[in-house]
Amino acid sequence: MVGIDGSPGADRALAWAVAEARQWGAHLEVVLAWSYLDQPSKEFKPDYGEADARAALEGAIERVGGADGVDVTLTCCNDLPARALLDGAANPSPDTCM
Repeated sequence: MVGIDGSPGADRALAWAVAEARQWGAHLEVVLAWSYLDQPSKEFKPDYGEADARAALEGAIERVGGADGVDVTLTCCNDLPARALLDGAANPSPDTCM
């Protein structure tokens, strides 16, 4: 599992996680936690929602060169980042966050 937030550091972590999952044949869950006041975009969008978060997840995968050959689950959560990662680690599934 790797958490991302749209930052360059998160992109580096994602690239590393994709490479590790590819090398070991492991499943990778990529988590993006967001809220209406904490959005992974450069400008505030009052109507930001799950579709925007999913697009940000997909964009991150593209920025690191894709994840061909890796079993990847993309999870977007309207939650605090730490809680989203802890909940995801305790209950790995695409429906971890509400």
